[in-house]
Amino acid sequence: MASPEAVASSSSTATTASIASVSSCWNPLSVQAAYDMAVYNLLAYNGLFYDPNLHSMYHSAEAASRPVKRRKIEVSNPVQEQQQQQAVTNTRLSFDPRSRGRVGWKPYSDIRLDQHGSPLASGGRLVRKGEDPRPLKTLGKRRHGDSSNHGSTPNVVKNTQVIQPCLIGNLFPEILSMIFEYLDVQSKGRVAQVSCRWRDAAYKKSVWKGMTAMLHLNRSNPTLFSSLATKGIKHVQVLSLRRNYRELVQGVPNIKSLNLSGCYSLSDANLDLTFSKEVLSLTSLNLSLCKELSDSSLTRIALKCPNLENIDLAGCSKITNGGLRFLSWNLSKLKTLNLRSCRQVSDAGIANLCGMDDLPNPASLSLQSLSLQDCQKLSDDSLRYISQKMPNLKSINLSFCVSVTDTGLKSLAKIASLEEINLRSCDNVSDIGIGFLAEDHGKLKSLDISFCGNVSDGSLRHMASAPGLNSSLKKLAMTTCAITDEGMVKLAKNLGQLQELHIGQCVKLSDLSLEAMGTSMKELTSVDLYGCPKLSEAGLQKMKKQLTKLKLNLSL
Repeated sequence: MASPEAVASSSSTATTASIASVSSCWNPLSVQAAYDMAVYNLLAYNGLFYDPNLHSMYHSAEAASRPVKRRKIEVSNPVQEQQQQQAVTNTRLSFDPRSRGRVGWKPYSDIRLDQHGSPLASGGRLVRKGEDPRPLKTLGKRRHGDSSNHGSTPNVVKNTQVIQPCLIGNLFPEILSMIFEYLDVQSKGRVAQVSCRWRDAAYKKSVWKGMTAMLHLNRSNPTLFSSLATKGIKHVQVLSLRRNYRELVQGVPNIKSLNLSGCYSLSDANLDLTFSKEVLSLTSLNLSLCKELSDSSLTRIALKCPNLENIDLAGCSKITNGGLRFLSWNLSKLKTLNLRSCRQVSDAGIANLCGMDDLPNPASLSLQSLSLQDCQKLSDDSLRYISQKMPNLKSINLSFCVSVTDTGLKSLAKIASLEEINLRSCDNVSDIGIGFLAEDHGKLKSLDISFCGNVSDGSLRHMASAPGLNSSLKKLAMTTCAITDEGMVKLAKNLGQLQELHIGQCVKLSDLSLEAMGTSMKELTSVDLYGCPKLSEAGLQKMKKQLTKLKLNLSL
């Protein structure tokens, strides 16, 4: 007795697909989830529905439809055969479980729609151009020798195409690439080793879009850069570098970002080889901790990379004032500059960067973020230059600039676009300077005055009375500052929109400050209170109940 063909129900438009088992060299759960998501999106786009839970139904129907091998002396069990037939009929899947061949895929455009615009025929099955749209009957095969008069069951409709299971091995390379896009970097590399077909799908540029290649360039590899070009990699981070200086940039077409941080052996001569030609596509360059680079490297960069927007020179101790002039001369699109621990840079270097000698279109005009952390030769003059020539500056880091005073902050307050100021460990900053910032600044979102020994309750009063800060300030750090409960109570009443507050090691604070924060600062999500000996456990628990979104940090 032949098993009936499984057909699609007229009341359902569900189309199922089974998932192939994958090799153990990558995470099968990630591949299966990515496969389900891609097939679901594809079928939903064409008006169909995909349910991965029907995978088990397919296997049960397939098992039921297999012919059972019995011995000749074994008597057939009609009850068991009836149950098997009923199991196949009840599933009513949209594919033939007996057909185990490869799926012959055709474009979805050749599926004929019915009069209601549905891709299903009147019988609920998928039909294609040239097919009979009538419902497919469930027929049994006529036995040899049966008379034609016994044809109580009509003939099977010819040329009927039954939808077969959608196996991952039968998918178009384009669909495989869509699935591989959801994998992590390690899994993408592993699926490329499964077969040539999967390798070609995994090497599509869309699979590696936005990825950063992390390279060790210690030995010659002739196929490395061609592989990166095939994948369309545009972001490169070099973990160690001993050769391939010339191919580093020229071997990666349209490179956008290059991270050479920590390449201690990189010298001016090597950088000349790297940027021997113009690299117009490069917008981000990280040279932090490349301590052998000097001003000549900055000259080369300014000439060969005119479209740079981000440069990180942190820890390049050989950079001097003259190198900053070359950066300002040719990089008119520069937005972010990090000069942390460039200790040879002084006020004259900042003047060169700002184009104070009437340099046309200096880089300072477009600069939005500037880090001068630990540049200890800078004074208030540098802040005066910055306030005059950096009208679009949004973030500045002056931490550990011990020569900056309240006078410099008065100049800094004139930059209306400033949103983030870091004055950590600026020992000469006091309540007067904070008053300048609070009074003249209405867009400030983040202020760090931690470890400023001259900051006290006076700064809190200035911030509490400033009308602009009431709605703009979201983050305030005052670690180890000499503030008391009086200042905190006043601050809490007027800065209720504050979200982050760092007041660790403020030893004069007590439960009165906690009560004020719990009552007025309903938007608080993070508070540092480590090293405050006067705070009690009861006060902390009460504040936790008042501020449900709060995350307390009670340790370093």
